[in-house]
This record gives sequence, structure tokens and C-alpha cells, in this order.
Amino acid sequence: MLPMSAAELFDQVKVQLKSLPAEEQQLFLDRLIALEEDLPVSQPDSATLLKWPDIEARHRRIFGDQVLNENIVLGAREDEPR
Repeated sequence: MLPMSAAELFDQVKVQLKSLPAEEQQLFLDRLIALEEDLPVSQPDSATLLKWPDIEARHRRIFGDQVLNENIVLGAREDEPR
């Protein structure tokens, strides 16, 4: 795999690319696109996938089967005298 993507390479050379004649600029861009298209698309292996925590299991472990008020602030406002 390349140490940088085609976009990163283009960002590095875009200022110098303007100093080249139009034909050479186009040749560089054509080869850059061809290089990017020739790269195999790799799928991430299972080791790099993130493991997200089970929020529901943590909630059951902390609170048991108790159902909490979904909006405590609104509940407190309803209890206040007007």
C-alpha cells in the first residue's frame, strides 16, 4: 500500500504542479488517478473493528429492572407549585 493516498499526494504537489506545462499537468493527473484506481480495496480485519459497549447490559447491571423517568427535569417542573 502507498504511504499516502492520491489526494494527500496531490495536496503536496499542487503548488509545484501549476509550474508545469498543461500537457505534463494532465499526464501527472492521469497517472495519479490510474494509480489510485489500481489499488486494491482492502476490507478492515476484525481486529481493527471497534467493539462498542452494551449500554443496555450496563444499565441493567447498575439499576436492575427499575425504569427511570425519561426526563427528570420535566418531571420536577410538573411537581412544582405554580
